[in-house]
Amino acid sequence: MVKSAKSKLTKSRTRAKKALSVTPKASKVPSVAEAPIQLPAGAYKMSRSWSLLRSSWAVLWKRRWLFLGIVAIYAACNVVLVQSAAVANLGEVKQLLQGSNPDGASRLTSGVALFTVLLSATGSGRTEAGAAYQSMLLLITSLAIIWALREVMAGHAVRLRDAFYRGMYPLIPVLLVVLIIVVQLVPLAIGASIFNLAVTNGIATNGWQILLWGLLPIAGTIASVYFLTSSLFAVYIAALPDMTPLKAMRSARRLVQGRRWTILRKLLFMPFVLTVLAVLIMLPVIMFITPAAPWLFFTVSLLGLLIFHAYMYALYRELLI
Repeated sequence: MVKSAKSKLTKSRTRAKKALSVTPKASKVPSVAEAPIQLPAGAYKMSRSWSLLRSSWAVLWKRRWLFLGIVAIYAACNVVLVQSAAVANLGEVKQLLQGSNPDGASRLTSGVALFTVLLSATGSGRTEAGAAYQSMLLLITSLAIIWALREVMAGHAVRLRDAFYRGMYPLIPVLLVVLIIVVQLVPLAIGASIFNLAVTNGIATNGWQILLWGLLPIAGTIASVYFLTSSLFAVYIAALPDMTPLKAMRSARRLVQGRRWTILRKLLFMPFVLTVLAVLIMLPVIMFITPAAPWLFFTVSLLGLLIFHAYMYALYRELLI
């Protein structure tokens, strides 16, 4: 009887040890698509700006004929409808700059001034209708580039015509987001206008008055930049299927939450790099081959549009992690 009880106790202990030694079956872990992981702010270190630029350039170079085809169509439509590729009086402006100085203006100074003329002519057609055409062409081309980038980065086969056929369906949501961005630029415009009126009308005359009135454009710029830090990504979100403008704006705000300063530095990096590259490419041509400068600048601006969207889309994908 005692032996039987001992044997039962031994068997129960053995079963208990086996039960404890067995690893419990793992529960089903939802995939990233089912339950995305929300990392705390600062837990994920974003890639450097140069790394984003290199990766975006690699995507463009891998499918270079596709993206060059998109900008070639944009260039052809721009020349036919807008006719803003050439600045007819660029040579005359150069002569005026050189003639304004009795000793002759330096080539470098003239080149910088002419480069400024080219920049000011960017985005403006010769007529109001031309400017409207150019804005619409820029929006359509941007949609085609964004759609092509999304498909290429997803590993899908893409044809040139599909970028314009299938990439145009979010035209209205993206256009509404662009209008919201224009409204967000109002604080900057108001601050700059008030400051200009104060200076030109003699309200701000000495240094302290100019400094105080200058706080208005500074405040307006800070407000607009704060909004744009998230709103620029709303353009790429609005290009997704079944996306509304307000939903895209809310999603963009969540993307940048807690890291606006880091994102702002990366946003400022791209125009800075594009400007430096444009100056390095254009200045020698402006100084020595002035008639060819407008057409080369037009080509450079087309490539800059491609690089800008590729970098912004790479940064947008980086924020999704």
